[in-house]
Amino acid sequence: MIPGIGGSAGIAGIRGIRGSGGSATAGGGAGGSAGATGSWAAGGGAGLGASLAGGNGGLLAGAGGNGGAGGTGGISTSVGTAGAGGHGGNAGLLFGGGGAGGAGGASAVTGGTGGHGGAGGNAGAFWSDAGAGGDGGTARFGGTGGDGGNAGLIGFGGTGGFGGQGTIATSTGGAGGAGGQAGQWFGDGGAGGAGGNAGVTATTGGTGGKGGAGGGAVGVGDGGNGGNAGIGHTTAATAGPGGPSGIFGENGQDGLT
Repeated sequence: MIPGIGGSAGIAGIRGIRGSGGSATAGGGAGGSAGATGSWAAGGGAGLGASLAGGNGGLLAGAGGNGGAGGTGGISTSVGTAGAGGHGGNAGLLFGGGGAGGAGGASAVTGGTGGHGGAGGNAGAFWSDAGAGGDGGTARFGGTGGDGGNAGLIGFGGTGGFGGQGTIATSTGGAGGAGGQAGQWFGDGGAGGAGGNAGVTATTGGTGGKGGAGGGAVGVGDGGNGGNAGIGHTTAATAGPGGPSGIFGENGQDGLT
């Protein structure tokens, strides 16, 4: 079948000196169906504009806009990848938080790959926190969570997005995104996202997603905690390591398996 065409993505805000960036709209519409059940044909791609980034903040100050969500993948029993979430907008040079990354689109329950979550935007230099990464889409093969954005000089790193959940017994959870780096002078690293869980049937199993690594600190601050491993039934997943501390601070804790 002919893949569907998604709706147009939103226009990001015009970048000024101090204004905040506009958030992107959600991604384009769902992709077209792959055809009859049992077909090996790929589903239609996600709609146009499925990974539009959020607008950047003003040149000196202003928060970045949030990224748009990814479009849904085409329906298929075997293949098809959903659209990725949009990147969060970066803040102005001096002040403003980074925009959050958009979530990855979901794909078919029985086949396909979830979209990757968009990365979080970077923060301004002072007293501003970075954006969180978007979560991966749910699918037979869960999408990877987006990485958290990085802080500037004073601020906290963004948290990594969660890995997408597996949808059937033999599915695999997506890996969690890494936490963002803390500010160079002060701040804590972002926590890594948890890995997605595998399918729910314990007898046939699947692999849980790997937890994301915690972000590190440089000056004064703690490292981010690592993401927990997703639940796997036949294969154990790996938890994310904690991030290193700065000159003063504590290392982040490793995630749980």
